[in-house]
Amino acid sequence: MIPPVKGAIDEEEQVERRIIGVDLGIASEHTVRALAGDGTTIAKRKAVPTRESLEAIETAALAGVPDSVRLEVVMEPTGPAWLPIAVVFSSRGHRLFRVSSQKSADLRRFFRRHTKSNGIAADALARLAIVAPEHLRPLEFASADRATLDRR
Repeated sequence: MIPPVKGAIDEEEQVERRIIGVDLGIASEHTVRALAGDGTTIAKRKAVPTRESLEAIETAALAGVPDSVRLEVVMEPTGPAWLPIAVVFSSRGHRLFRVSSQKSADLRRFFRRHTKSNGIAADALARLAIVAPEHLRPLEFASADRATLDRR
């Protein structure tokens, strides 16, 4: 059994598990892979940073599971492209996780021997929640007071 990630939904809370890996596109669409907890691919999609597009991803990923199941959304938050994804999914009650660039690159290399594609990156991000959950960090929004101090 895979140990739960701090902040992740544990096995007692949910029988089904749905994980989304998002390879963020800066000048292109985001590439998304949705997996079941056993690593089975549920959906392969592209998304744009709109509520409608992201809700379509949510619908595809949660098809056939109880309403109580929450997504685990994994991304490498480089640049500002992660913010719309985080806002939409967190507002709908899902859990968000970030992973370091080094960890996602390591897993991509393992899967495809240095080949880089958006699909492989999205798949690798989702699979990190299964094979290396200790490398995921919950993505949390700063409080209003803290955000005013952060000028980065």
